Amino acid sequence: MHCNVIKDLLPLYAEDLVSQESRELIQEHISGCEDCKKELEAIQKSPRLPLEVDTTGLKQISNMIRKKRILSVLTAVITLVTVLVTGVIFMLTPVYLTTGQAIEGVKLREDGGLAIDYSSGIMSRSSQMFENGNEEFYLCSTTRYDWLRSKCTTPDFDQMTQQELEDYIQNHRKNEESFQQAHDRILKIRVEYGMWDTADDAYSWVHRPAGEVGSEQVPKLICKTAEQNLWYINSRNPYRNTEFWHGAQTETPGIPGGITCVYLCLFIGSLLAALVLLQIAQKSKNHIRKGAFCLGILAASLAVSTIIVTGATFITTNAVASYKWPGMIVCQTITLACTFLAWHSLRQLDQ
Repeated sequence: MHCNVIKDLLPLYAEDLVSQESRELIQEHISGCEDCKKELEAIQKSPRLPLEVDTTGLKQISNMIRKKRILSVLTAVITLVTVLVTGVIFMLTPVYLTTGQAIEGVKLREDGGLAIDYSSGIMSRSSQMFENGNEEFYLCSTTRYDWLRSKCTTPDFDQMTQQELEDYIQNHRKNEESFQQAHDRILKIRVEYGMWDTADDAYSWVHRPAGEVGSEQVPKLICKTAEQNLWYINSRNPYRNTEFWHGAQTETPGIPGGITCVYLCLFIGSLLAALVLLQIAQKSKNHIRKGAFCLGILAASLAVSTIIVTGATFITTNAVASYKWPGMIVCQTITLACTFLAWHSLRQLDQ
């Protein structure tokens, strides 16, 4: 074979990049050709340039993949916590019932008591006397958990006598502290007599007929419930309360406790703040954009949380505005904001 062909193959031979047949052919040629042999020795003695590989890009990709993996796990955990918190808040937030949901019937008893038949599942009952003394306002609340549980587990109390109801409560009584709770949950029919004038000139509301109360004699019933007008507070529209018992000839009363719009103001204010901050984030530079965006997400989460917790009960009376709502709104806001920000960061990493 011609030397020029062999010399072209010598660099590949020196790097061990030729086939076995080519290797045997070159070795056979250089064994009888001094020029090609010297050329091979020169190639083998020449310094080899190190192969430099820029791994910066690979390290960046590796770090990005690792960061995305950690952020994906963190986002999944935060989302799961948010779903659980939202579910707990939804089931345990106080819900104020309508008249039809809370009161099934009202009946005047022979002893003068007014028997109010409440729905099962009610967790709390409250009443408030109006200024004129002839109007009384009622309000019932529960939680979605207790309401659903009562519909699934509560016996048919309508078929029980009063004594059977009392026996049922006694059989399910665990301790003195929980007895009243069990009584309020289970005993639907509550007899309202009114206000009694006790021996020490103090006024007391007693839900039993006149006679012995403990060891003291109750002398006089000074205010009868059956001779009053009983109203049920409309939690969503306090200007349209429902009169479910008419016992006094008086004019339509005002609104007990006053009107509160604090949650309406909270919702509108947080919504407007979110819109303004997110608009600022779009038009600002990096450090201002990030801060405005985070604050905007926090404000939007506050608006959404207000709807979730209050059930859009924005205009109501002070009696309806539950003391539990603010704490629940804060918890819901924090979890929602963290979830939104985590998903946003994950989306930015993908881009």
